[in-house]
Amino acid sequence: VFNLTEALRVSGFYSYLDSDLGTFSTILRSDPNPDIRYHYGYTWDDEPTLQWWAYPAPKDLSGGKLPQQPKHKWALTLAYDRPLANLGWLQLLGTWSHTGERYSLVQNVDAFLIPSYDRLDLRATWTSPKGHWSASLYVQNALDEIGFIEYYAGFRPDWAWGATEAYPRGIMTDPRQIGFVLHWKL
Repeated sequence: VFNLTEALRVSGFYSYLDSDLGTFSTILRSDPNPDIRYHYGYTWDDEPTLQWWAYPAPKDLSGGKLPQQPKHKWALTLAYDRPLANLGWLQLLGTWSHTGERYSLVQNVDAFLIPSYDRLDLRATWTSPKGHWSASLYVQNALDEIGFIEYYAGFRPDWAWGATEAYPRGIMTDPRQIGFVLHWKL
């Protein structure tokens, strides 16, 4: 937080995350092209029967990045507070935020890279001289840029038939919203 003048304030944050999974291998339930291995064993219904089962082999994912975690994320807020003599107080506020690109899956497939997005929120608030009334006009996501907060481009494997079915899931940012809020205290 830094006060540029008595009425003008800037604040914000920056986050840098250079993640590394280290030495890591796992069975990927979302792998569209798994390495299938077979396990042999006996079942005992009425008598012992030799049977085999298919299972996906673990894959080495060493050195990958954490899924859903952007390398760069930041926000910057500019606030202007001004007294209006006998008419109360006015605050103008704007926040610009950025969420960097990130992988949706632990295997870091470029085809499932979630793109970065920006967001701009604006607010103007008037407060009465004694603080009993306030009114705010706001615009959330003023640029109307839609981005993925979270995204999972998974696959549903069918081990019996060896096929996969894509089923993407995700949470998106809200579209532009314009609103007015009125507060009063008794």
